Amino acid sequence: MGQQNENNESHENEDKAIQRSKYVKIGFFIFIAYFLWMEHRAHVIEFLPFIILAACPLMHFFMH
Repeated sequence: MGQQNENNESHENEDKAIQRSKYVKIGFFIFIAYFLWMEHRAHVIEFLPFIILAACPLMHFFMH
């Protein structure tokens, strides 16, 4: 019975570690996205109409 309790506790610890690592990854990606947006905003806004126009044929191709 003690072994089963230890396995359950280690499984809970692993779940917490996995959950924590997911939060760290999400935070890291938000951090990266923020700085990419701040540094390359002029480039993205400049090509935004072309990106939208390019998305139309791609959506038609992949949605049908």
